[in-house]
Amino acid sequence: MSVRELRVVVVTEDYAAAVGFYRDLLGMGERAAVSGPGGAEVAILEAGRATVEIANPAQRDFIDEVEVGRPGVAPRIRLAFEVNDVVGTTGALLAAGATEIAPPTPTPFGSVNARLEAPGDLQITVFSPDRPASVAGSGRDLVIRDAEPSDWEAIWPFFREIVAAGETYTWPRDMAEDAARTAWFPSPGRTVVAVLGSTVVGSAKTQPNQAGPGAHVANASFMVDPAYGGRGVGRTLGEHVLAEARADGYRAMQFNAVVASNAGAVRLWGSLGFTVVGTVPAAFDHPRLGPVPLLIMYRSL
Repeated sequence: MSVRELRVVVVTEDYAAAVGFYRDLLGMGERAAVSGPGGAEVAILEAGRATVEIANPAQRDFIDEVEVGRPGVAPRIRLAFEVNDVVGTTGALLAAGATEIAPPTPTPFGSVNARLEAPGDLQITVFSPDRPASVAGSGRDLVIRDAEPSDWEAIWPFFREIVAAGETYTWPRDMAEDAARTAWFPSPGRTVVAVLGSTVVGSAKTQPNQAGPGAHVANASFMVDPAYGGRGVGRTLGEHVLAEARADGYRAMQFNAVVASNAGAVRLWGSLGFTVVGTVPAAFDHPRLGPVPLLIMYRSL
């Protein structure tokens, strides 16, 4: 005796929305769609290779801790889907009405996992292998790693160029190198670099947004060498920093001064789940545009 095929049957009141979610967004090909008497409808969707995981409660709680940060979240049955791009897929599913339980998070198993409430009253995990991102147009892998003090020599040239331009940061345009290095390697805090081959092409820092009772909210800053702009370096840094901040125990992230005219940054952070929670009118003196607003952007982790 052997099992030839697994089928999971999900009954849902909103049939059309559920089919659209799993078929059109998750990309589960439709094998068949059948109508029956009394308005009966069923769609059979391909799900790639199928397995059944049999787990005891301790294993369930362990996976909840890894993916969500606390036990007792998963129901008795949870579906998991391997996808090519967990961050992009999660964003698309959230836009289609899924509810985020936990954002894409690196796991000890070599994958990045996100947990969602999905149509059909299902709790699902979407995951993909945790592999280096490919920078568009480079043909090489981008590696994000913790920064070493020696990396400052590579960071400082593009840091100086970006700050001197005076269009995206509230730091003095003639900021001294010692002050810049101290600001970019905060304590407490964490600094990472994005490395393409042997070249540092970007960097980010994370630190508590406030002290004491406010220390559970992270603040982060990002810089990408302008020579490598538009290739996905900023997005890869953002995804990494969000996952790392959550793993470090932060419960939210806040940006205090996003320059409203920096449209690329505003779009990027919005696509990564940030919302504008406050606007300070005419708070930034742009060298070309004059006074422009500063945005306060926030997302939970």
